[in-house]
Amino acid sequence: MLLVALCKRLGYESDSAADGIEAMERMDGGIYDLMLLDLMMPRMNGYQVIDALRALPSRPPVIVLTAHGDTRSAAANLDVVRAVLRKPFDVSTLIGVMKDVIAGRSVPSEAPPA
Repeated sequence: MLLVALCKRLGYESDSAADGIEAMERMDGGIYDLMLLDLMMPRMNGYQVIDALRALPSRPPVIVLTAHGDTRSAAANLDVVRAVLRKPFDVSTLIGVMKDVIAGRSVPSEAPPA
């Protein structure tokens, strides 16, 4: 919920999901400019969400936020994933990456942990 509060403070409308299935259900009901995605979630993990997003006719760019050590496979999904940030990350780094992704600017495939 901290990320929801951060997004709202930045002036973005924000939504959250408890797991990957709920995230995909929300995709059915709305249009999103950006998705912040954890790889380790119950019921449907982040990799499965990435695969499900790929099947949608319109999908938001994804920033993966993860404590998972090996992020190469997430970063390799360039058609969906625009950036990978390892936890813990610096909030100012996340804000900069979010603004870049929303603006369509390229970002490093992985920003360093804080």
